Amino acid sequence: MRVFLTGATGLVGSHLAHRLRERGDEVVCLQRPGSDTAFLQRIGCRIVRGGVEDPVDDLARAADGCDAVVHGAALIYAGLPWEKIHAVNVEGTRRVLEGAARAGVERLIHLSSVATYGGQVGTVDESASTSSPIPPSDFYARSKREAEAAARGVASERSLPLTLLRPSAIYGPRDRLFAPLLARVARLPFVPAFGSGRTSLPVVYVGNVAYAAELAVDRTVRGTGIRTYNVGEDHPIGQRELIGRFASGLGRTARFAPLPRA
Repeated sequence: MRVFLTGATGLVGSHLAHRLRERGDEVVCLQRPGSDTAFLQRIGCRIVRGGVEDPVDDLARAADGCDAVVHGAALIYAGLPWEKIHAVNVEGTRRVLEGAARAGVERLIHLSSVATYGGQVGTVDESASTSSPIPPSDFYARSKREAEAAARGVASERSLPLTLLRPSAIYGPRDRLFAPLLARVARLPFVPAFGSGRTSLPVVYVGNVAYAAELAVDRTVRGTGIRTYNVGEDHPIGQRELIGRFASGLGRTARFAPLPRA
């Protein structure tokens, strides 16, 4: 199989590229000029220079000959204006999937986020509404919700199958965001524990998210229809266990200071 992949230098993308190459798939990676693609080139990926803000026709040429597209490129860091985040996360999603569709790609996979559910209380599964309020300042959640709408639009217009994957907070090797934060917390003299510190956290290991994306590549069948899957909580893990294990990996022992529930 030949897979068109965006966000390949990112956390999930790099792990997915590795999995696909290990099993013998061709992987075509859309990468901005100046990106560090040494790892991708080492594992045998084909690098196509470009970005999600490129014209649709250019993206179609990049995806030519591919069987599936996995769109994982997104801005996740805070501090950027909404216009920039919208251009990349929302319009970029529409452009990439529309370009892939024009190129004849017949399987669309979009990496979204559980952030699309907003601030819901209680158990959330794939049947939960994605119309609950989102804080005005949470540009990431808003953009991922709108990106899903853009993906659905392309799938419907092109009569193509679409798989939406919604991971929770991701950690693991090559993580530049969540894992470094946990490491800094684990190094504190005393780690604040909210309540008992044993409440289950919505976290998932990157290798398992990449595996879910691999399954989506294989099982997204031709035809129409949209399938949505939450990808999170490999097993129940609380704050004490997660940070305690990070501390252990750093050669430290985490000492927790419980904070009152209020």
